[in-house]
Amino acid sequence: MVEGQPPLAVRQNSGYTLLYNAKLVNNNFVYVDALRCGSITRFISHSCEPNAAFIE
Repeated sequence: MVEGQPPLAVRQNSGYTLLYNAKLVNNNFVYVDALRCGSITRFISHSCEPNAAFIE
């Protein structure tokens, strides 16, 4: 998870990064970026039907 302003790829909706419509207390966006690194779990939801859910 990365905190800060979303990079250009996120703003253009590249399909590789999940951008959540939530803001932290300091008004930074929260996003998950597995474009260049990550474990095998980055492919968990690689389908048209989600197979996982986020819990806050």
